[in-house]
Amino acid sequence: MNTNILAGFVFVGVFGIAILIHELGHFVVGRYFKVEIEEFGIGIPPRMLRYWWSKGSFILDGKRVEIPSNFNPPFKWEETLEQPARITADKVNDKLILRTIEVRLKEESSEDEAESVGKTVQVGEKAGEIVREGNISEVHPGTEFTLNWLPIGGFNRFKGEDENFEASGGLASAKPGVRLAILLAGATMNLLFGVLVYAIIVSQTGIPHFDVIQIYDVSSESPAAQAGFRVDDVILEINGIPIKGNAQLRDIIINSLDDTLNITLLRGEEIVETTATPSSSRSAEEGALGFVPGYALEESPSFFSTLIYATKITARHAKELLLMPARMIRGNISPEEGRFIGFKGIFNIFQQTVDADVESRVAESTNSSVPGPAPLPTFYTLNLIASLTITLGVFNLLPFPALDGGRIFFLLPELIFKKRVPPKFENAVHGIGMMLLLAFMLYINVMDFVNPIEIALP
Repeated sequence: MNTNILAGFVFVGVFGIAILIHELGHFVVGRYFKVEIEEFGIGIPPRMLRYWWSKGSFILDGKRVEIPSNFNPPFKWEETLEQPARITADKVNDKLILRTIEVRLKEESSEDEAESVGKTVQVGEKAGEIVREGNISEVHPGTEFTLNWLPIGGFNRFKGEDENFEASGGLASAKPGVRLAILLAGATMNLLFGVLVYAIIVSQTGIPHFDVIQIYDVSSESPAAQAGFRVDDVILEINGIPIKGNAQLRDIIINSLDDTLNITLLRGEEIVETTATPSSSRSAEEGALGFVPGYALEESPSFFSTLIYATKITARHAKELLLMPARMIRGNISPEEGRFIGFKGIFNIFQQTVDADVESRVAESTNSSVPGPAPLPTFYTLNLIASLTITLGVFNLLPFPALDGGRIFFLLPELIFKKRVPPKFENAVHGIGMMLLLAFMLYINVMDFVNPIEIALP
């Protein structure tokens, strides 16, 4: 069945949602701590449209004036600072609500002129009952909510993030604890989304027992088949070593290629002793023994139990990501298996998962009238979605410049020693880090075409 178009929609939607959820975490926590966010964008610029502008305020001659939502001036509010203005407003619940504003903005007529000339801009149609004049001394313009042309992810533009570090209400001027909470919020949202996705999977498949390894499938004419492995057998021991996890099982098999293994299986209530020899001549896709291991499953007694186990799965997944470099160094994972992949590689995996999930449901529907147990539907796509969002969260916490983890690293001296790294120096380092990240992303995306990775589903 050709599901490429469906896979394309799923890929774009999932990738965009994973990034958008990350940015939403920064946004929600930033708003909670009253840090000003100048723009929250869905998608990546160029801008398509602004669909909302939240309330803001400014100080005029010592009085706070509230800017109503979607008040749309043809200038940046920052241009009005220290400029004379004339406003009309209405008083609502002891607040001055802006109706019209007439302000004189500075405008450089040429680089050679020492003095600037000005232009007067008037905004608003219906005048208010109260008239005030004076200089604008402080501006908080609210948040622009925008829709952008590239439908992948989103972004936050915090006040004082890249310049004007001393701006009141900006990110750079916030307390270090507040900045830490905002920086952690993005990855936290990704991990929580991973918990939600795994909760959906667990509610459909059952609660996994991570220390009980069960055989999900056995390839015909494989060493496992010759050894008498059967679906639903539980692997108790290998060479007298109790098996307590997939990673341990994998390490033992890889370190014992072409050596005979003494294996103890549990089949129902019967203990079965057998031997098998993992073959070095079999491909990674086939597996050295030729069987698919997984966790033993039981039906979840409650939704709360589902969430608990989904949290454990997410934590285990994050731990495996962090330990992957060490396992590659030890040789437990090959460089090919641990390499980064780009958009094309991820899309190729989505093609496989969507196709497999659709086919499993077609088979389930076709065999529904056939006596005997129906084949279980697969959840490869949901597993991939969970993996993608958890990977995004963990990757962003790495202490590399331009990532959230890199910004947290620069925050540590201020948290521990009360001494702040100069913001200009920090931004320069993050700028270099961003260029390196973009170069790395370009490299892995090119490698997707030059040396595409081959991944076979179980």
